Amino acid sequence: MDIRSSFISAQSEVPSSWGHGDDCCSWEGITCDNGTRKISRLDLPGIYQLIPTAVGNECWNMNLAIFSSFRELQLLNFSWNFACLQNFEGLQGLSKLKYLDLAENCLLESIPGSFGKLASLKVINLSGNNMIGDLQDAGFENLHNLRELHLGSNNLSGSLPASVFALPSLEYLDLSDNLFEGHIPINLSWSLRELYLSSNRLSGSLPTSLFALPFLQYLDLSHNLFEGHIPINSSWKCSSLLQTIRLSENMLRASGYLSGWLFDGIYFSYQSHYDLQGFTFTTKGNPYKYGRNFFMSMSGIDLSENVLSGEIPPEIGNLSHIKSLNLSNNFITGPIPTTFANMSEIESLDLSVNRLNGPIPWQLTRLSSIAVFSVAYSNLSGCLPDSGQFGSFDMDSYKGNNNLRSCTSSSGPVAPNDTVGNVSDDSDPILYVVTAVSFISAFWATVTFVFCHSFRQGVILKL
Repeated sequence: MDIRSSFISAQSEVPSSWGHGDDCCSWEGITCDNGTRKISRLDLPGIYQLIPTAVGNECWNMNLAIFSSFRELQLLNFSWNFACLQNFEGLQGLSKLKYLDLAENCLLESIPGSFGKLASLKVINLSGNNMIGDLQDAGFENLHNLRELHLGSNNLSGSLPASVFALPSLEYLDLSDNLFEGHIPINLSWSLRELYLSSNRLSGSLPTSLFALPFLQYLDLSHNLFEGHIPINSSWKCSSLLQTIRLSENMLRASGYLSGWLFDGIYFSYQSHYDLQGFTFTTKGNPYKYGRNFFMSMSGIDLSENVLSGEIPPEIGNLSHIKSLNLSNNFITGPIPTTFANMSEIESLDLSVNRLNGPIPWQLTRLSSIAVFSVAYSNLSGCLPDSGQFGSFDMDSYKGNNNLRSCTSSSGPVAPNDTVGNVSDDSDPILYVVTAVSFISAFWATVTFVFCHSFRQGVILKL
């Protein structure tokens, strides 16, 4: 095959089965139709292996016209071969092609308009190809069967084309890590289930309708320039399917209670007939990469590194199936809601670097699945929880809260150096008696004052 010759010319090793025998249908990565014995699948990811003694360049030239003779081809996976792809027009004759994966190669040009002639395509993955230009003339609007479009990690620019978002069968769209600007062309007729637009230059306010798209399950708008308030309107509800929302590292605001409607009534369930890509979720300041199978169980919300203010809505406790919640690096005030104890499947909870006050609710010790917890650098007070999973967290989870303390018999408040300070072991019984008498006297003096002065009857004692 010409493909084998191309690899050899590029000083690459080739699979040992290639060239052995006349029937290429038995070669590694090649599948033929049982009836016609013509090649229907070329599954060749990462097959390029530079010969150890050879001197390689950053990428090697690969003319895509080499695949044009495979007229019955339905799947072409040439990802992770780090080739300089040339002559994209060479794929035009593959009228039966349904799955095209050329990720992690190098296509230093814009997407040609002839792309729209591959009308049978269902999945396109061109991520990580250093592509430039915009999408306005790429011909995607003709791909009515397209279900997944992966264009992340390129250098694409311009505005987001409404024609791509409106494709009738499109369920998965990844345009993250590019240079797109402007706004999101929202249309309530979208069929999108997953939308990834992180790390672009998108700006403006977030329209409420974005969260009400009927089929949307995963939404990632992090690392952009969105500003203004998270839309708060009690008459609006999130899509009943929405599972994961990432709005971190924008300039979003909220006042009063954080957007309680955003957390109310979200239902978590997902099934997919397609392979899902990995997903990065940030918590406790660290990004975690989850594999494709993790999507079957993960649900999370990431609103970190914005300018959110106000109190955390108690409704957030309704998210009983949520796995990860990150509200860190904001200006959130008030107490930690006791309703957090209802999030029975939570595994990671990050509330650090805020202005929270009051105690850590003891009810949180009921959370049996929690593995990552941080309330560092807030204004919390009271006792450190030390039962259940909370007994396993070190002082890094609580540092920067000078009024938090360990309530064991030999421990004191959280010291500035993140250790538990010791209380002096002063066992003078006379001192204890004097202290007790003083407390009792002050208590009854206060009670007498309240009952003897009618104009102070509205005083409420908070113990």
